[in-house]
Amino acid sequence: MPPTEEARIAEIAAKSKAATETYSVVWQNASEPLPAITLSLDSVLLNPSSHRIRAHIESHADAAVLRDAPYSEHAQTIIGEILTETPGFGVLADNLRESGQLEFGIVTHAGVLVKIRRNDPEQARRVRDGRIAGVLVGVTYRNLRRWDTNEFLTEYVEPLFDDDDHLLPLVGGGATNGSGSSDGDIDDGLAILDGLGGTDATTIDPKRLLVRVAELYGADPDAPAGGGLTKAQLYEEIKERITQASQDSEEHRKDQQRQSTPLRLVKQAQQKVARARDALPTAQQGPGFDHGALDHAVGDLRKEVNLLAEANKVDA
Repeated sequence: MPPTEEARIAEIAAKSKAATETYSVVWQNASEPLPAITLSLDSVLLNPSSHRIRAHIESHADAAVLRDAPYSEHAQTIIGEILTETPGFGVLADNLRESGQLEFGIVTHAGVLVKIRRNDPEQARRVRDGRIAGVLVGVTYRNLRRWDTNEFLTEYVEPLFDDDDHLLPLVGGGATNGSGSSDGDIDDGLAILDGLGGTDATTIDPKRLLVRVAELYGADPDAPAGGGLTKAQLYEEIKERITQASQDSEEHRKDQQRQSTPLRLVKQAQQKVARARDALPTAQQGPGFDHGALDHAVGDLRKEVNLLAEANKVDA
């Protein structure tokens, strides 16, 4: 029996509050960190408003149920059946069986699975291509999860490649500078392989990276990969660099977290003091209220605040 709406909301709220990992979503030209949590499939609702299945829902024999009670168990079963019959579902299912879930799903506070439309679909494709390439060369799931924005490529991956790096002729791209090309979805990739003998690129093109490793996938480890490298050597170098980029990203995140901890704790204390102030009038009406104990606690708090302010002073 699926959980009730109240139970689902409570579960998501509790897990979000306790989350120790975040996932960045690009929304309205800004990167929004969302809590990363694990939910059972019973706690996730399929979205009846998806444009991909709207026509199927409107023409379904039970269209009235789908319209009036889209989150009922019966309606959700119908939506699931529609999705499994959608072209491309088989490929998705095969990928999940082979590699597991790589992309986070995004749910509302009530558990409805939604898709945030990114302002720059090309950047989303670059993230996708880079992560798939990472899967092929053997980067671990934990490390690939950190490649969730285009900034991961520009800030952590590309700095690991020098201008004269021997891998650039194989995976470099021209003038991407973090924005990517605008030639649409990934094609068959054959044209990208033209002229691999050399390039003056100093940036990494995830599409070209994906095409290169996909072309070699399944080949003998000693198969030539270009640039004097074998397939095994190329895969290992790419794997090492993406892994290193992920570790650098995580260290940066921890540094930022450590630096923001004092301010975060002060803000939490500020909120607790405000709640204590709001609760004071009611508490004072009780015959056993201890004014002296509260004065003493406030005095101790004031001392700690003064010590914190003193410690925060920077010599000019």
